[in-house]
Amino acid sequence: MRRRHERRHSHPARAAACALALFLALESAADTLILRNGNRLDGQVVEETPRLLRLKLPYGVLEIPRKEVAEILRTDVVSDLLVQGARLLHHEQFQQALAQFEQAAAHAPRREEVRDALRNALLTHGEFLRRLKRHDEALAAFARAEAAGDDCPRARAAINELNTLKASFMPLRIRAEAACAAGDLDQGLALYRRLADLFPDRSTELEDAIAQAEAQLGDRALDARDFQGAASRYEAALASKPDVFASLANRYTYAQARVAQTLLAEGRNSEGEAVLRRALGFCPQSAALHFLMGRALEALGRLREAVPHFARACPDPNTPFDPEQALAAHGGWAAGEETGAAAAPPPKEAFHPAESAPFIVVCADRSLAAQVTEALDLHFSELAPEFGVRGFAAPCTVTIHPTKERYLEATGVEAWAPARTTWKSQIGRLLVQEINTYRGCPQLLSSVLRHELAHLLLAAALDYPRSIPLWANEGAAVMTEPGFKHAYYRRHLLRAAQQRRLFPIDELLALQAYPSDDRVDVFYAQSHSLVQYLVARASLERFIAFLRELRIAPGWETWKRFYRIGGALQLEREWEEAALAPPARS
Repeated sequence: MRRRHERRHSHPARAAACALALFLALESAADTLILRNGNRLDGQVVEETPRLLRLKLPYGVLEIPRKEVAEILRTDVVSDLLVQGARLLHHEQFQQALAQFEQAAAHAPRREEVRDALRNALLTHGEFLRRLKRHDEALAAFARAEAAGDDCPRARAAINELNTLKASFMPLRIRAEAACAAGDLDQGLALYRRLADLFPDRSTELEDAIAQAEAQLGDRALDARDFQGAASRYEAALASKPDVFASLANRYTYAQARVAQTLLAEGRNSEGEAVLRRALGFCPQSAALHFLMGRALEALGRLREAVPHFARACPDPNTPFDPEQALAAHGGWAAGEETGAAAAPPPKEAFHPAESAPFIVVCADRSLAAQVTEALDLHFSELAPEFGVRGFAAPCTVTIHPTKERYLEATGVEAWAPARTTWKSQIGRLLVQEINTYRGCPQLLSSVLRHELAHLLLAAALDYPRSIPLWANEGAAVMTEPGFKHAYYRRHLLRAAQQRRLFPIDELLALQAYPSDDRVDVFYAQSHSLVQYLVARASLERFIAFLRELRIAPGWETWKRFYRIGGALQLEREWEEAALAPPARS
C-alpha cells in the first residue's frame, strides 16, 4: 500500500521531463544578434554574462564576446523568459525559475502557455518540497498552483494528502504517550522516532518526550546494574535534549564511575581513563571520580598527573579515604532527583576557593563559585595544551549572575545564548577577558564552561585578535563540548541536509552575526562539522595556524596553501562528502 502511494504521487522524473519538454518547445524562439562589423546571426541566446554571449545555432553553441555585439533583437520576450525559467526549473533552482515565470505572467497574463508554465513550476516545486518533508511549504506551493488558473486536480489531490498526513500527527503522538505511560518504553520510543522522521519540522516538540523515555530506560538498566547500558541510554537522552542534563548528571556520572571501576579492575586502564575524563566533564567535583582517575593514571605510570586527582579526592592526607564508601555516597546522591543548575556535590565533598591562578569567579553563592572554579581548572588543564596555550596573560573574570534576566540585561545577548565571552586587547596584548553566565544555566559545568573557555583559548592562540571568523570560533568551541552535544548537533546537521536547509558554504564563511533563532542550531551544527573536517585533515595546530594566516590574507589562496582547497564549490563538495556520509561500519 505504501509503495503504491509513493509510486502514484512522487513525480521527480515527470516534473523534470515537463521542464525539459517546455525548454525544447520554446527553443524555436529566435534572437538576432547584430554585430559591430554589420553581420547578423539568428539563433537562441542561451546564456548572457557581462563578458560574453552564448548563441545556440543549428550546428552548435557559439560564444561571442559581448563587446562585439552591437544589438540584440528579441522576437519574443515572454518566450525568452519561459525558456530561462524552464532551464532553471530543470536544475531545481526553484525560486529563480518562479521569478522568471511570474515575470512572463506579468507580461502576458492571458497566454495559456504562460499559465501552464507557472502552474507546472509550482507543482514541481511542491513535489520537491514534499519529498523533503517540508510539508507547510509544500502546501503553500500546491495552494498557489491550484489558484493559478484552471482546475488543477493534481494540486488538489496533493493538498488533501498533505492535510491527511498532518492530521495523523496527534493520533500517533497520543499512541506514543500511551505506550510510555503503560511502561512499553521501546514501543513509545519507536513511535516518537517515526513521528520525528515523518515531521522533521516538528521534531523539536518531541525531543523532551524522547529524552524522558531514554532516561527511564537508563534507570531500568541502572536498577539491573547494567551500568554500561545505563550510561548509553543517558547519553541518548542527552543527545536528544541536552537541557535535561540537570536531572541526569548524577545518574550518568554514577553509571560511568561504575563502568570505569570495572575497566580498572580488568586492567584496561587507558579505556578507564577515557571514561573517567568524560564523567569528570559532567561532575568535576566528585571525590569518587577523582580517586578512580588517580588510580588509572597511577597504573599507567603517569604519577605526576595522578597526584592532583588524589589530592582532590582527599584534601586532608590524614583523613582515610574509602573509595567504595565514596561510590556508595555517589550512588545515593544519584538516586535523588536533581533540580539545580548543575550536579550538586555529595554532602561531604570539600570545596576549593573561588579563585585560582587563571580565574576569578564572581558569584553570590560560594558553593556554586567553588564548583565553577574547580570545573574551570579541570577544563583548562585538559584543553589548554590542545590549543597550545600555557597560561593566560591575565586572569579571566567569570561572573555568575543570580538570574537569567539579570544576565541578559547585563550582556544584551540573544535569549538563547547561555553565556557570553569577551576580551579586549591592544596590539596583541591582553587587557581583560570575561565570561558571563547565570545561576541555573543548563549544562553549566560540563558543556557551557568548556565552550566559553575554548573561545578564550582560541583567542589566546591567535594573540587576541579583534575578531575571529564566527564559523571557526563557534565550531572550535563546540568541538570541545561533551559527546552528547556532538550527537545533538549531528542530528540537526543531517536533518538540515535532508531538507536542503544547510547554509551555502560561502554564506556560512561570510557570517559576521548569528542567524535568526530558527537557524541557530543549523549554524552551530554546520560550523562544528566544518571545523571538525578541517582539523581531521591535518590537526588543530594547523587549523589555528590557518586562522592566523587567514587574518593576513583572507582569500582562497590561503585555503589552497593549507588545505588544497581553491574555492567555495570545492570546499562544499569535499566537506559534504566527508561530513554527510554515513559512518563506516566496523
